[in-house]
Amino acid sequence: YVGALLSLAFAQYALANSNNWHAWNARRLAFALSTSGNVKNELLDMCAKLKASSPTGVFITKAEDRKDLLRVAAELEAVSDPVSPDAELLGNWTLLSTTNSVESPLKSAMPSLPFNLPANPLQAIQESLQDAAKKSVNVVQRIRSKNDSGMIDRVDNVIEFTPLKTLGELIGDAASSLKETDINPLEVTSANVALVHKGEVQSTTPVYRTKIALESIIVTAAGTSQVLDPEGQMLLGVNVPLGEFLNAGYFDTTYLDEDTRISRSKVGPIEYLRVFSRQGVIGGNADEENTVEDEEEEAEIDKHELIVFEDDPVEVDDDEIIEEAVEVDESESESESPKGGDEYETEPDSTE
Repeated sequence: YVGALLSLAFAQYALANSNNWHAWNARRLAFALSTSGNVKNELLDMCAKLKASSPTGVFITKAEDRKDLLRVAAELEAVSDPVSPDAELLGNWTLLSTTNSVESPLKSAMPSLPFNLPANPLQAIQESLQDAAKKSVNVVQRIRSKNDSGMIDRVDNVIEFTPLKTLGELIGDAASSLKETDINPLEVTSANVALVHKGEVQSTTPVYRTKIALESIIVTAAGTSQVLDPEGQMLLGVNVPLGEFLNAGYFDTTYLDEDTRISRSKVGPIEYLRVFSRQGVIGGNADEENTVEDEEEEAEIDKHELIVFEDDPVEVDDDEIIEEAVEVDESESESESPKGGDEYETEPDSTE
């Protein structure tokens, strides 16, 4: 009887502790999600502010801005779970911010001057040029699967450029008399430089690493003038030889959710950080998760890629060649037979 009471008491104690543990674990998970969400919002807000204030847009070069971006990204990685081996990376990712962890030695070694320099008379033009560049340049990373397997086998880094039309859009009001001057005589509406890489998932644990090797460079442009196709046309397509050996690299995905991704890579002593935002809707196939405009751009690059990489001979069935040759010979025989004469058949020669 005493043993039964002790067993019952122990069971009640274990159940209470189990409930407490589940409750504590649920609270811990909710706190982690809340913290992760807060840090993620802080990172996205910082990316937007840094892009607006940076003279080079998404490419962050100022030392303080670089430190802040690296710090917040590291905080988000620390409070988030590791990237799952089943992570969905396929899709189009817009670059929000990128920086590196190595400061320029020349810039850090330069001493400050004991006096103030005179004002730069071209400061207004310089700022207008920087603002125009930030508005007209966009960087997209397209992670794709060219078959139905869903495995990553291609990564395109695409620099999208929207040309300006007038000089006023380029330098602002610095030259008001020339602001309506046309600087786009070919009426180019868009231009893309696509760095086409072969992609492969190298590992999923302890870090999700994707290996890439540059295969080709494709330059396309679209315009409304007579010399350009409104739908876009290839201006340059170059195969890159020995990409596996001379132009290979990798990137690690250190944070991933439905719309945000952080990747890190290293080239020599320099470590790079990139923050991306997903375009479109998550899906199993890269073509299904893009907008109509993105699908048209991808189709244009794919079409040009076929031209660049088309070096294999076309395979034709021998039986089809023989059948076509016989049909041609019969038609020629009928046309050469004398009018009104008896029809006759010719013996096919050995080449047929």
